[in-house]
Amino acid sequence: MKASARKSRFLLGVLLALAAGTGCGTKDSERVASTGVGNPYDDPETGTLALALVADNEAGSSNDSDTSLPASGLDQAILVLGSVTWRPCDSDEPSVAQEGPFVVDLLSGTTEPELPVLAVPAGGMCSFDAVLAPARDSAALGARSLYFAGTRADGVEFILFANIGATLRVRAPSDEEWGTDDNLRLLWAMRPRRWAAPMELDMSEPRVWNGGRRRTIVIDANRHPLLLSLIRARLASESSLFSDAGYDRALSESERGAEIIGTGSTETDE
Repeated sequence: MKASARKSRFLLGVLLALAAGTGCGTKDSERVASTGVGNPYDDPETGTLALALVADNEAGSSNDSDTSLPASGLDQAILVLGSVTWRPCDSDEPSVAQEGPFVVDLLSGTTEPELPVLAVPAGGMCSFDAVLAPARDSAALGARSLYFAGTRADGVEFILFANIGATLRVRAPSDEEWGTDDNLRLLWAMRPRRWAAPMELDMSEPRVWNGGRRRTIVIDANRHPLLLSLIRARLASESSLFSDAGYDRALSESERGAEIIGTGSTETDE
């Protein structure tokens, strides 16, 4: 733990000194109904949704070491959601916006603050859009929306710490409606171990620091634009939506093996 903490402080220092923000803001011109803040595990009467973001500790659809980082190679996976906008299945119903920012630390399993419960229209919800936005009140994150860092197999550290602009989209299958007749609790399971493949990191040229004694891959639009683009697309596409059967905001083996009720899209346009 101490070594990991020292590594995290070093990576943070490198980024604050050298990495530039690359994102821009996103406007949502659609009509929305805002929600109030509430406890997502209160038990309202009917027709509600609550969403928790969690890390899927499995590599993803396979344990292929060519496409997934080892668990020991991932040190940080933090993203900041400026808002989450829910889209009703009935297009005549207004969208419902939950305003953040919500700081999501996937490795620790925390979201600050938690997303509030929302009331569901009669036809249910069929999708949601989560917009990345810079953290406002975090000294550690500054005005950044994404902190992704770790170490590749040869000991070279990598870091992506920037204000990335993106809209992460999750859609229900064609025959699925969320929250029509119960108090549905959802787990948005993200797979940060698949955001960057080991081969892609191996092909990335590091920068040399401290008289050649330390090498770090700083991922940004200038140094590694293709890798940055791939990571951005995978934030949502390497994710799935499950029912939180245990009402505990944690993804169990049985829940992971259950039916997927939503899939992330590769479309991340702002």
